[in-house]
Amino acid sequence: MTPGDYPDNIWITGPLAKVLENTGAPGSVHWAVVYTTRNEIQSFQVHVQAAASPINALSVRLSDLVNAQTGTRISAASTDIVVYREAYENVTIPTASGATFLNTTGPIPDILIPAVDPYFHQTTKAFPFTVVAGNNQSVWVDVHTPPTAPAGYYSGTVTVMDGAAVLAAMPVVYAVWNWEMPSTASLPSFTVASYGGFCVQVYGPAAGCGTYPSAQGNGDLGAMLADVDAAVQMLDNRYTLAGPGIDVFPASGSFATFTSIYGCLLSGTPCTNTSSILKGARATSWNMTPLPTQITQATFQNYQNVFTANGWVEPLYFLADEPGGNTALWASMVVAAQVEHGFGVSIPTASTADLPTATANNAQNLVDRLIVNMVALEPAGPGAVPESIASYQAWIAAAPSGLPPRSFWNYQACSNSGTCTNGVPGPTPGGYPNTYPNYNVDGTPVANRLVEWMTYLHGQTGELYYYIDVCDGPGGVCGVGAPGVSMSPGNPLISNYYAGGWGDGTLMYPGSSTYLGTAKPIWLPSMRLKMIRDGMQDYEYLNELTKAGYASFAAQQLQSFITNSYTFNNDPAALEAARQALGNKLHELSFAPHSRKIEE
Repeated sequence: MTPGDYPDNIWITGPLAKVLENTGAPGSVHWAVVYTTRNEIQSFQVHVQAAASPINALSVRLSDLVNAQTGTRISAASTDIVVYREAYENVTIPTASGATFLNTTGPIPDILIPAVDPYFHQTTKAFPFTVVAGNNQSVWVDVHTPPTAPAGYYSGTVTVMDGAAVLAAMPVVYAVWNWEMPSTASLPSFTVASYGGFCVQVYGPAAGCGTYPSAQGNGDLGAMLADVDAAVQMLDNRYTLAGPGIDVFPASGSFATFTSIYGCLLSGTPCTNTSSILKGARATSWNMTPLPTQITQATFQNYQNVFTANGWVEPLYFLADEPGGNTALWASMVVAAQVEHGFGVSIPTASTADLPTATANNAQNLVDRLIVNMVALEPAGPGAVPESIASYQAWIAAAPSGLPPRSFWNYQACSNSGTCTNGVPGPTPGGYPNTYPNYNVDGTPVANRLVEWMTYLHGQTGELYYYIDVCDGPGGVCGVGAPGVSMSPGNPLISNYYAGGWGDGTLMYPGSSTYLGTAKPIWLPSMRLKMIRDGMQDYEYLNELTKAGYASFAAQQLQSFITNSYTFNNDPAALEAARQALGNKLHELSFAPHSRKIEE
């Protein structure tokens, strides 16, 4: 393969690239070589630049990927291969400047529109597509390697066309390592969705969700089913939507309605409308949302009994989000936690707070799950002192008998970007290094993917993200403070600027029938969600090696490009080299299952 064999305006990259729509020279690579393992989803991108004249009817397709030795196929006609056209978010003000940001404005790729929707199996208006002269257009390709696929090399061709004319046919090779990634993420996670926000975006009023598939005219049911379908897609991206926007909270009564709507997510079975690509994927957390009148021992005991009997994940009782220095809020949290602990159930209480702050508010023995912002755990800037990881481990070990077990989780927030204020790019205040991982549209791909590596580095056992669709609801204020944007309610397809950052709180987009040309509306993933997925998959590599007794080897690869939460090599090649070493080691160990190494 030589570059001269292919058009110089069409090129291929891995997933760790963001090619802007209106600027940037073509790359020199015209083929994809992707390393993956069984039951993993790995991606590559195809980029096309229209030169002096437009491309009037662009389409991109990937053939079957075939293992020549075994004849095994990964079928392009199945949900194992999904081709997305990348749509652009017009960034009008930078989230922040610095090494972990693109340091630019203009159209940046983020919205992913599938050629064929893998959940309702509808053909969309993603292709054919017109590329204006001088512009770039990028395409994202997901490939799921079935768990039964033998290790080896799977070859195919990605074809770029303008109408019936073939512009390029480029080779694709997926090299499959010899171990199977679990469908259910080993790293628990937690995020929430708005009530009826998707309905507001695709139907107008929230009550319009009565026309959502299977809703039978019931707007509340439609809102719940829409969130379930979002949760199914989140599971395929190895993240748990644990707080759907509306809950059929069963209190002390029957769980029949709850189970009929949400049980599929907790059991890993097909849901009313959709089923996951990762067969058997299950929710890794669930949030209890009782009304004040339902906070009784009977309610909590019933909840625990049903979840235990069904083999579902242990639920949690979320006390408050980011209480910080609000002493009044801490006081109410203390009372609520004392009441919950008095019920004698194993359901942990949780809050986004760190140990020093919880201790200062006499809550260190009442909050069972401390979810700590990495900016608080490892603060940066002049005179900053990191918190002691050992203190968290000691706190976990000191959990009194008879109370729920303790855990130490991770999260990132707008503070990772050095700003939470609309119209004010980070970093503020002065001296803040602004080099933490982030989930911003204009963040670098490596920064979008590194949270899970930091979770592993700190020995944390779960992750939280606060929202998947903060822009969707009737009170959405996305776009405020962004130059040239004036909108109410918000529409994330136009602007997802919120809390000082692009994409903060928006991991999925509403795809209306009008927007997509489909009979049914669907949720559209963001590129950032795919990068979070890849980070979750990276964690599986680290975790699998740790379980096999190779924790030191895993740590060595992590430390090859990461020093701490705000100091890491932002070059994609560094992350890719570390992941390659992890995969090679697991592949090697798969052929010597009895050579388990226990590292001191």
